[in-house]
Amino acid sequence: PQIKFLSVIQPRETEGTSSLASAVMTSAQDEHELKLPYNLLCSLKVLWIQQSLDLKFFGGNRHSTRFTSLTQLFLHGCPKLLSILVGETKDDGTMEVGLLPPSLEDLSIGPLPENLQSFTPEGLLYLKKLRLSYGPCLKSVQLHSCTALEELDIMGCVQLTVLEGLQFLSSLRSLKMEMNSELSCAWDLKLQEQEQGGNQIQLFPRSLDKLEITAVTDWVQSRLLSCLPAMTKLAVQRSPELTSLQLACCTALKVLEIGDCDLLASIEGLQFCRNLTSLKVFNSPGLSSCFQLLSDQQGVCEVWSGLKTLVASDASILSRPFCKQLTSLRRLQFGSAYGASLVNLTDEQERALQLLTSLQELQFLRCPNLLSLPASLYSLTSLGTLSIVHCRSITRLPDMGFAPSLSNLEVAYCSEELGMECRIAATEKLRVTIDYVDVN
Repeated sequence: PQIKFLSVIQPRETEGTSSLASAVMTSAQDEHELKLPYNLLCSLKVLWIQQSLDLKFFGGNRHSTRFTSLTQLFLHGCPKLLSILVGETKDDGTMEVGLLPPSLEDLSIGPLPENLQSFTPEGLLYLKKLRLSYGPCLKSVQLHSCTALEELDIMGCVQLTVLEGLQFLSSLRSLKMEMNSELSCAWDLKLQEQEQGGNQIQLFPRSLDKLEITAVTDWVQSRLLSCLPAMTKLAVQRSPELTSLQLACCTALKVLEIGDCDLLASIEGLQFCRNLTSLKVFNSPGLSSCFQLLSDQQGVCEVWSGLKTLVASDASILSRPFCKQLTSLRRLQFGSAYGASLVNLTDEQERALQLLTSLQELQFLRCPNLLSLPASLYSLTSLGTLSIVHCRSITRLPDMGFAPSLSNLEVAYCSEELGMECRIAATEKLRVTIDYVDVN
């Protein structure tokens, strides 16, 4: 039954009423009401509720302020409960957040009320993680008082133009942000002032280590990245207008992830990213030729030779000029959690794969159209682990077999034919697992 009320009851017994089980048992008395014992309310640390459109406190919000021990609050798809716990939206579009427990360390809420224009959390001195999602009218977020914040995630707020207080968050390590045109303009203006010395206040704190950004454009990314020299992880996602990435100032970068950037065909300053150890590229077709051309550029060879991990949505990234410089590559993955269009490796890609002599782990993940494994796997003399997950079109192992170095063969959610061949291949030296069960 759909629960519509969250109420607090005084326990009849002192023993056993502080468990979540007692709350579940009392809910059977009313199919639309979840009753929480009072002492559970006071000791509860984590509250996670989603997709409960009509859920609200029974008898009003008098109990909502008694979550005195709550450290994690996750409310998604609970508009009525959200308006009580987070606060009612006033006529001017601002929101009172006084009902949020000051003990909170992790807050994730969404979708935000449709009429919410400003979000200013006060009194959350211990808040370390904040996630705001899908606020169609949200225009302003003020974070000056959230001085303990370490991770900030704002997605789906298409009208957001003001994000203030970031520079005061001296513990902020991770920022995940979906940009829009107005926010991009506002940031670009501040970055120009900062660049010209007219604004001594930095846009971001020096502690920022990880940036995941969506819908970024050419005219804002160069200034944005230039003020983050200490950043070690950069993820650029779903940016269809982006054509070039400027990395000359990202000298501390260790992990670079690029996904769904259809027009991105140029990366400048890569030769300065000498700490780069992991590269992930998804659904960005212009980067295959870009990496091949970069391989001839002075200084880039040293960057490629330091890569340990390469993840790609398909095999188009494999070229001989690129692969011959991947002398330290340990792990290679094709596909992603969202699937891949890979069908087969071409002869050129097979030859490029053979150049990865240091490769120790190879994974094919969610490649439903992949018909066969590379025939040249036997030549990868350092390969120790081969993983094949959600690749149902593969029905057999390579005719030439594997190099003697292979010690782990992992297959999950694949065809029965492939599973049978893998069972036969199991030996004392080759450990085989099928659907996470050891068959040796």
